Amino acid sequence: MSTNIDEVIEREPLGRLRLLLLILISLTIIVDGFDIQMIAFVSPVLIEQWGVTKSDLAIAVSAAFVGMAVGAPLGGWIGDKWGRRNAITASVFFFGIATMAVALAGNLTELSLLRFIGGLGFGAVLPNATALIAEWMPSTIRSYAISMMIVGVPVGGMFGASVSHSLISAFGWESCFLAGGALGVILGPLLWAFLPESPKFLLRRSPSSPELPKLMQRAFPARGLGDAGSFSTEDVVGASRSAIFAPSRRMVTIGLTVAFFANLLVFYGFANWMPTILTSKGLPLEVALRGALYFNLFGLAGAVAVAAIVSKVGARKGLLGVLVGGIAASILLALVIETQPIPPQLVTLTLAVAGMFLAGLQVGLYALAAGAYPTDCRSTGVGFAAGVGRLGPILSAVAGGIFLDMKGGSVWFFSLAVLFLIVAIVGVTLVREGAPAPLAER
Repeated sequence: MSTNIDEVIEREPLGRLRLLLLILISLTIIVDGFDIQMIAFVSPVLIEQWGVTKSDLAIAVSAAFVGMAVGAPLGGWIGDKWGRRNAITASVFFFGIATMAVALAGNLTELSLLRFIGGLGFGAVLPNATALIAEWMPSTIRSYAISMMIVGVPVGGMFGASVSHSLISAFGWESCFLAGGALGVILGPLLWAFLPESPKFLLRRSPSSPELPKLMQRAFPARGLGDAGSFSTEDVVGASRSAIFAPSRRMVTIGLTVAFFANLLVFYGFANWMPTILTSKGLPLEVALRGALYFNLFGLAGAVAVAAIVSKVGARKGLLGVLVGGIAASILLALVIETQPIPPQLVTLTLAVAGMFLAGLQVGLYALAAGAYPTDCRSTGVGFAAGVGRLGPILSAVAGGIFLDMKGGSVWFFSLAVLFLIVAIVGVTLVREGAPAPLAER
């Protein structure tokens, strides 16, 4: 008799293994977010010490996102071929080493190259983490679980913003990258030892895999699945990577890609340039980093709130409301920053509101994407949308640097943010939430 994996995952209590999975993946994304955003916290120092302009530094800021644009689809393909656990573990260790090496950079060229290399690892983590969570969690809490994972990005940024000033003051900017990279190097072996593979991936790779009964027994010991004759799942039959462009999913893939591009452009535009914008307006570095801290702190709150919203009304409807709020928050923040003199408390408040909407949008997009694809192409589909979407942060890094070197650059910066949040609305409206395509289209 065949045991249906989907039914077991849906009906059984979470148990220790799935809780461990959530903890390990959340830690992974926190470290990922810490290392990605570290360049924003040291940028004002690099501009002063190296005597470079904001547009010069934009090359280094965008380099990690170029790497992520390559790493996300590549990592998704690796995860679909060799396993989510293997792809995540290798990616974390890889970007940890690359981030530590940034401390050795002596000029913009070296900094940019090392950030690009690290970006390959950054990009490969999220599509595989999303797929692994989606394939282990029951539908009743799947959106919440993905949300708990994605909030690691603002949590990592919040942690980076809170410690970077002390690290820079005591040991120089290099210490920030050494600390962030060390976290990845330490976490990699822990993931290899304790992170479980996706049972649906193991089933697809080999229906008679001896690993699958052992894994299911560990996850659900009360069911006695170690002696199960065979396993099945409704999610994998007939699926292939070409399914992300099948007729029933073509507009989903296009819409998700457009929405990811626009959201990531705006989110990382804020995360990477806000400390530099605030210091260029005369605010001290400590105040600028406090603003970054609140941007990420309230991003965490926004992500949790959006998780609840999308679970009740659906990701598509929830995201449209969040996007309208993001547009309003961006306009308000632009008006506050152009006020003379700038009120620091009001800047912090408006950054908090903006972070709440923009981080919440990321959560909703990953939840929407995870439900749009079957197991065989889930990592590939999410990786494709998120990978092409990483072109958004590249554009925001380059355009932000150019705009901020211009007179009235902050006005142009926020105009770009509002424009692309409108583009994200268009992308989300193209997405139909979920059912798998008919077998004939797969």
